[in-house]
Amino acid sequence: MSEIPKEDRKFCSVSCEFYKDSQSSGALGHVNRNVFEVDQDVLPEHLIEYPNFSDLGEGDPDPLYEVNNYNKLKEQAEEHKGKKFRKDATMFADGVVVLSQAQVDKNIQEKGYEWFRKATTQCIKEWQEDVKEKYKIHPMGFNFHMDEGHAKENKDNELEISSRNYHGHAKFFNFDFETGKANWRTLNKKNFSDMQTMLAIRFEKMGFERGISKEITKRNHFKKSEFIDQKQDALNQELENERDKLIKLEEESIRASIENDNLKNYLVDIKKELVEAKKELKTIKDQIKGYYKDLKKYITFFIKKEKKANLTASEKVLERVIKEDKYQDNMIAIAEIVDEEIGGELLLKGAKKIKIKI
Repeated sequence: MSEIPKEDRKFCSVSCEFYKDSQSSGALGHVNRNVFEVDQDVLPEHLIEYPNFSDLGEGDPDPLYEVNNYNKLKEQAEEHKGKKFRKDATMFADGVVVLSQAQVDKNIQEKGYEWFRKATTQCIKEWQEDVKEKYKIHPMGFNFHMDEGHAKENKDNELEISSRNYHGHAKFFNFDFETGKANWRTLNKKNFSDMQTMLAIRFEKMGFERGISKEITKRNHFKKSEFIDQKQDALNQELENERDKLIKLEEESIRASIENDNLKNYLVDIKKELVEAKKELKTIKDQIKGYYKDLKKYITFFIKKEKKANLTASEKVLERVIKEDKYQDNMIAIAEIVDEEIGGELLLKGAKKIKIKI
């Protein structure tokens, strides 16, 4: 097996990443170009040949559509469950569908961009329905990026394309509305491998093949004397591995960018919680001051009206109340302590006269 020339490659592949509810804004933000003004993976405008598209049509959809769609599904799922999702629950997955540049360019050159957009839309939607049917997770649409890649300066110090990174983000909501279960955690490596095969079956009509794997390479037969071809096959496999590593590094770069945005959002949330905590603390302090003021008024009244009571008795009451932390509760507990220490019906009468609610 000889090395596959770059211009003849026609692979398609998919890898999945999972996100929690707290990561939703950052993850959906990368998928939608209208959220972030700067993306380091996007090519300069003059080098972008074709527009992005989504399940809604050509161009990037309104970012509010992405968020509203997610929130609507989340609300429906919570209503179905009868309770809220945990904060650390895995809420949705992003399936990154990668198509080889050579086959995409060939499709567009032979049949035009509009044909490619419609055919790709159909293939991804069909694949998402296949995944839904087999693994019971809910499709959330997709976005396909035609504007990413790598550029380098030529000898004239002008930027020129070195490669284009055609890929889509197929989103899934992690919930089965029939059974009320979240099924991503039950999937294993074989399931994800099967997803790649399912993707290749759908994209076969566009001339794509499943990414090179051990199952494919084992189908190739060589004569024992063809030592050179065998060496070439090993080299080709090594080159494919390097290609996979490059794709993985690009994906990791995307994830790192998303995580950075998530961290910024997390810090904003922490600051909001701190402000609310300070307000709550002030409210508690004001309540404590009010309870203490009522207690002081009550004991003062008692000392004036009850001749048997003396300063020592009132101090004893105060000491017990403060020690037992009762002044943070209601005045009933305070009245019980006064009754134990001093006794008599005057405490209730006195409380009514100075308008303390017991």
